[in-house]
Amino acid sequence: MLIAYPATSIFNSTYYLTNHVPAVAKAWKPYGLTGYRALQPRAGSGSDPYVVIFEAEWPDMDAINDMLTRTPAEEKKRFEEDEKKFTNKAPVVWFMGVGAQG
Repeated sequence: MLIAYPATSIFNSTYYLTNHVPAVAKAWKPYGLTGYRALQPRAGSGSDPYVVIFEAEWPDMDAINDMLTRTPAEEKKRFEEDEKKFTNKAPVVWFMGVGAQG
């Protein structure tokens, strides 16, 4: 699962990395989250379409579906509201399986 935030003039990386990411990881762990990374383009690349890409590792798609269906509505709303504290654009989300691995 990848969650990418579009490059924008408004993105508070410090808040995102120190508050939002740990809260999301803690909330998703009971549903099977096995690991995560917040990836940021290197300074100077200039043309990157995303300011940060969050990679969430799950054992399978069933675990993701479990998280999506069982997360309480109030918790989903809290994370949506929290996004307003670090960005002004909605993320792009991809769900994908591993095609090859080394």
